[in-house]
Amino acid sequence: EISWQTMASNVLDPSSADLAILIPEDDVNALNSSLYKRAKYKWTFKNYEDWGEAVDLINGTKWNGSEWRKLALDDYDTSAS
Repeated sequence: EISWQTMASNVLDPSSADLAILIPEDDVNALNSSLYKRAKYKWTFKNYEDWGEAVDLINGTKWNGSEWRKLALDDYDTSAS
């Protein structure tokens, strides 16, 4: 909360900026934060247990069958070594 207040007083207030925020719909702390209350534009999103489901939604059916999960895991396995 202190960080948000600092951002507001040092960035948002001096520049008279609007604030947009995107938070998980089930994050009670974020929903009750001063930053969320201050935001002019607010969006929430489903907090996926498997974020691959969210990636599947990004480009509709073009992602389906592309084996992106296998490619991502192969890349992860290589970079972890």
